[in-house]
Amino acid sequence: MPEQPVKNTSNRRVASKKEKGQAIVIIAIAFVGLLAFIGLAMDFGILLAGYAHLRRAVDAASLAAAAQYREGYNTAELSEAARTVLRLNGVDMDNLSAAVTTCEDDPTDPQLCTTPKRKMVRVTATGEVRFTFLVLLGFYRAPITASAVAEAASMDMVLVIDISESMTSDAPAGDIALDPHYCNDPLNHQPCRPFEDVKNAAIRMADWVLNKPAADEEDRLAVVIFSNGWEGGIYGTQVISPGWMNDHTTAVAAIQGLKVYEPPECTASPIPGICREYPGGVYGTRCDWGGLYHDLSTCSTTNIGGGLRLAAQQFSNGPRSSALWVTVILTDGAANATSLSLNDDLGAGPGVMRVPPDLGPMAGSLPLGFCPAPTNNQAPVCRDRDVDTYHFASQVDLYDADDYARDMANLLGCAAKSPAAACRGMRGQNSLIFSVGLGQQVQTRSPAPDNKPYGDALLRYIAAVGDDADPATDPCATVPYRSLTAGDDSYSCGNYYFAEFAGGLNRIFDDIASRIFTRIAH
Repeated sequence: MPEQPVKNTSNRRVASKKEKGQAIVIIAIAFVGLLAFIGLAMDFGILLAGYAHLRRAVDAASLAAAAQYREGYNTAELSEAARTVLRLNGVDMDNLSAAVTTCEDDPTDPQLCTTPKRKMVRVTATGEVRFTFLVLLGFYRAPITASAVAEAASMDMVLVIDISESMTSDAPAGDIALDPHYCNDPLNHQPCRPFEDVKNAAIRMADWVLNKPAADEEDRLAVVIFSNGWEGGIYGTQVISPGWMNDHTTAVAAIQGLKVYEPPECTASPIPGICREYPGGVYGTRCDWGGLYHDLSTCSTTNIGGGLRLAAQQFSNGPRSSALWVTVILTDGAANATSLSLNDDLGAGPGVMRVPPDLGPMAGSLPLGFCPAPTNNQAPVCRDRDVDTYHFASQVDLYDADDYARDMANLLGCAAKSPAAACRGMRGQNSLIFSVGLGQQVQTRSPAPDNKPYGDALLRYIAAVGDDADPATDPCATVPYRSLTAGDDSYSCGNYYFAEFAGGLNRIFDDIASRIFTRIAH
């Protein structure tokens, strides 16, 4: 029997010990690698979280700086506003540097210095993130930088101002300031109220909008006046020359030059519309509505719809899509007049006017002056007795000045694309609209049983369109109409303000200014 080889058990024991030792080394290396991977993941997460936190803080800081830029603060003040917001957002200011830059600081920066001019502000912040694991490898911290550009929305603002005769109504009885002829006389130093207060409030708004030299001004202002819709000249419903203004001095001069509607002096031959006479040496007016057009709408002077239409047309004149479009309309009454321009077609038939095709669903033949019978021969002129009724233009026998004003509010405030259902197919300019009713005539109520205020209801509707481009969403819907008392019944809801007395106008215009928002720009 052959001899069996002797197994070398000692060699196997040595090899086993070596394998165990190698395994321990491999496990140790793998464990270190796993720890390194976890550590790197943790530090990378810390880095990302730190950057995200800084970026959010810088976004907020840029908005704060833009808000201050809107108010005309200098770079040092903008920087302080940005630092305050960064600090409030929990950023460690001891290890962070922040800088604010505008076009005035770097005129060569294309992102800040745009054409046309926009109110752009950049906030750049650089900080550091401290590591936890990488310190073992000698890496203690890493720099992070975040930058954001915010825009204090450049504005195109149109002030739509009522210049009707009732703007002299606050003068004492028998005072010559009740006569627009004397009120408009530059040699007459008696203030014409409330019109003087209206102009002062409008100038206050111009001070806020146009607060830079003309060469640096990013905002624009235009002024529209409305009165009798049948007349031209200085008293007609029109855009005040030169239209868009970015020079503060020019705008203030344009506002100061506004005059209350002054009808022509009555003559022996009948003329359409209102005229002034002086029975017993006292100012008075009469209306020769039996003249050329045989329509009482020639005698009224609150062409709200015409003023809104011109505002909408102004936004189409050199439009700036990057600007915030804002309209502020102020009136002391209700719609009782409409526009008849030289381009309107009177050949549509007796007592009928042709509506221009640019008004979309309104285009066609309508009653002359939008004053259907019987609203064209009884007071209140050119509006029916139901305040809340809103007729379609196709309802020719019912469509009145109040309906026209609501359609023009849609033209101004509804969206240009995919307008809301309540806009009735009218593609608008998507302008933000604020409406202001001044004086007790705004609260004049319709006859019973309706018994609702004409002006208040219309101005609420205009504000509802201008709030979010949808007249169906009305912040004033749950606010009851006011009944005038012996005190001050001023109130506001949504974008609508009612001021019973002119003394409250400055507060209203300041509130409107404060609500014009800033937005982030990317």
